[in-house]
Amino acid sequence: MKKFLRVLPLIAVCLTNVLFSHQPSPILMDLGFTFEDKLLHISAFFVLGLALLFALSPYKLSKLYRILIVVSFGAVWGLLDEVHQSFVPNRTAALDDWIADVIAVLISLLFLRFFITKSQSNELPTPQN
Repeated sequence: MKKFLRVLPLIAVCLTNVLFSHQPSPILMDLGFTFEDKLLHISAFFVLGLALLFALSPYKLSKLYRILIVVSFGAVWGLLDEVHQSFVPNRTAALDDWIADVIAVLISLLFLRFFITKSQSNELPTPQN
């Protein structure tokens, strides 16, 4: 049951992504620069990567296999997102959006790696007898 509960954030992120992708016009904030939509893609897929890593955490997987799963899922989900947007009125599929999605998933892996390395370096060494 605990393993299933770890999947709930991933499901929530995916459903939120579908909801936002299904809007006829993208919900953009005017942040005053050209690539605001890329910031939204990077934010969404960064969180997707973290949610997927959280869902995979109870399983004994090698680092390489974990990375392959996260990057593959993120790339396929991003591709499906772009295909879905191509069928939504006033939306289009864009290669640069997909690239931003994949980069964001990679950033989530790097972020988690840095966070784990940093937290482990702050731990006090255990005394050896």
